[in-house]
Amino acid sequence: MVSEPALRRYRVHLIQVGQADNVTAVATPLDGTRADEPRNISSPVTLQKFLQQPDFEIPDGTPIVRLDLTGDAEFWRHFRRGPHLNNTLPLGTVSPPGSNAPSAYAGQTPTELHGWWVAADVYGQLVAQAGLVVEHTNPKPSGY
Repeated sequence: MVSEPALRRYRVHLIQVGQADNVTAVATPLDGTRADEPRNISSPVTLQKFLQQPDFEIPDGTPIVRLDLTGDAEFWRHFRRGPHLNNTLPLGTVSPPGSNAPSAYAGQTPTELHGWWVAADVYGQLVAQAGLVVEHTNPKPSGY
């Protein structure tokens, strides 16, 4: 008898929607030896289809960075002046340019962290402050 491989489940911490239905996310595995290590997930589907995937646990309030709805000028202004997403940093941390040693996020503004690398949860907060379009997940309706 051949057994089916176990479905790998992930907790999503940040979702980004790019152009042409390209969704990326930062998530941590819910099981296994590296359950606390964030990783990048890329999926060429619509946001609606991404939110329906059974292998993702997406908590209420998860930030959805809508690059597809953010104007080009606003995006490039943030890109040049703000922090950058590092999808492998531990949640709640930031790291200055040229350093591999993350430290706890202490409430700095996007401009104070210009050029810094930031974890997914911090990035979700900062891009909203910087003026990019950020939505948040709501409770999923039953049967969703």
